Amino acid sequence: MGASRGELPKRCEGDQTMATEQAGTARKKKNRAAGEGTLYFEAKRKLWIGEVMVGYRPDGKPDIRRKTSKSQAECRRKLDEVKGQATSGTLTDAKAGRDTVAAFLPRWLDAIEGTVRPSTLYRYRVNVEKHLIPTIGRYKLAELRPEHIVGMLATMRAKQTTNADGVAEPTYAPRTVKYAFTTIRKALAMAVEWGVVPRNVAAVVKAPRVPKSEIHPPTPAEVRKLIEATEASGSRFAPLWIVAAHSGAREGELLGLQWRDVSFEAGTISIRRTLAAVKDREPVYHEPKTARSRRTVKLSATAMAALRVQRDRVAFDRAALCVGYAEHGLVFPSRTGVPMSASNVNHRFKEALKRAELPHTFRVHDLRHVAATAMLRAGIHPKVASERLGHASVAITLDLYSHLIEGMDADAADRIDEVFKQAI
Repeated sequence: MGASRGELPKRCEGDQTMATEQAGTARKKKNRAAGEGTLYFEAKRKLWIGEVMVGYRPDGKPDIRRKTSKSQAECRRKLDEVKGQATSGTLTDAKAGRDTVAAFLPRWLDAIEGTVRPSTLYRYRVNVEKHLIPTIGRYKLAELRPEHIVGMLATMRAKQTTNADGVAEPTYAPRTVKYAFTTIRKALAMAVEWGVVPRNVAAVVKAPRVPKSEIHPPTPAEVRKLIEATEASGSRFAPLWIVAAHSGAREGELLGLQWRDVSFEAGTISIRRTLAAVKDREPVYHEPKTARSRRTVKLSATAMAALRVQRDRVAFDRAALCVGYAEHGLVFPSRTGVPMSASNVNHRFKEALKRAELPHTFRVHDLRHVAATAMLRAGIHPKVASERLGHASVAITLDLYSHLIEGMDADAADRIDEVFKQAI
């Protein structure tokens, strides 16, 4: 018997039920809960595309974030990361992070100018231009990953240079590699503060290890040889080498020293400033490195005699040039009174080493180490040595020169025994 009008055959009823269920399922997929997102494959571009609504933009329109990848798993990971950031409140503006690392770093340098020491800013700038931009500058900030930072460090460590003896050696010292890492970590920290990126990817990378190396400055005999060779050549730098080796003052502190800081009656110099740079023949001063770096140092008779020689030489230059002399009151200026740059002093020091037939690896800064080792070997208490050197704490002095202190401790047992014998 045929079906009555308005009724459907049993087969048609099943088909209708199935169609209804499919329609209901389709509606469920279309009406997802906010923040659930969707993931689909676009055959034309052969890309997986993920989309999720994270709220509303300032203009009232839905803020929909899109992520793409050739891999479904990777696209899902990116989408889940966006959803996680939206939930935790760390999701940045949709346009944030689109700039490359190369575009962001100069803005960071401009932003921190005036908040760090000029010498620190200079080192940051060198790292940015020489190490960071060439290796990771092409990446967008939003796409920068920890493995990119690791790769940059590996590239720096692997680079080699052939020395004068034809032997390949690392181009960059471990400390240089670590400072490049410190620079990008600080830059990305500010990017997080500005809301440019949600996290600092360098913060999860382990800092490069810098092996501790013992300090081996010139011996007193080598310093004497250096000074004699300098004086024999007629160079005006001998007094600077002498005062540096006897006072332990930093190079910038001595180049910024003025005659009003010298007391010939008391035999002292007072460290109140450091020469940070020379711009247009004018000195740029900075506060001493630490609060304890502001200090008064008692000098030896030899160092004070060198300062008297220097005073006479400066007076001669001033009288010879008259109005052509640039008066800044400096103890160690050039012949014209203009402050000397550190690069010029270092160049003259290398010349002096060559004349004295001493290792070219010695630096002007090693004269500070000469003063430190001389004090410790003379039995001066590390606390006193630390104060004369202007270290922030005696712990720094002990750490830097621990190998010397261990050597001085060789006869400690005999000294203790002698104390108890005298007490009997």
